[in-house]
Amino acid sequence: MSEDITLYGGHPPDAARVNELRAHAAALGWSQRETARRLGFDDRETRYWFTGKKPVPIGVLFAFRYLNTAEGRGEIAVLRVADQAAESR
Repeated sequence: MSEDITLYGGHPPDAARVNELRAHAAALGWSQRETARRLGFDDRETRYWFTGKKPVPIGVLFAFRYLNTAEGRGEIAVLRVADQAAESR
């Protein structure tokens, strides 16, 4: 049985956007919670995007598209080093 995707605002979520969001997060090794933390959103909001209960904002997809480029991955590496330094304090 397929998962029932809840309608939001009377419109079905764009399944292609949900699939793209999941693919980008997986490529970066980010969980839903990590996605929320890294992009500065509430955990609940990102859960709704990942499940299709709310539409994925196009800006979030643009951010992921950039982060999944070589340049974007370099910036993520810098952020990880900064996070590790902050955790060790």
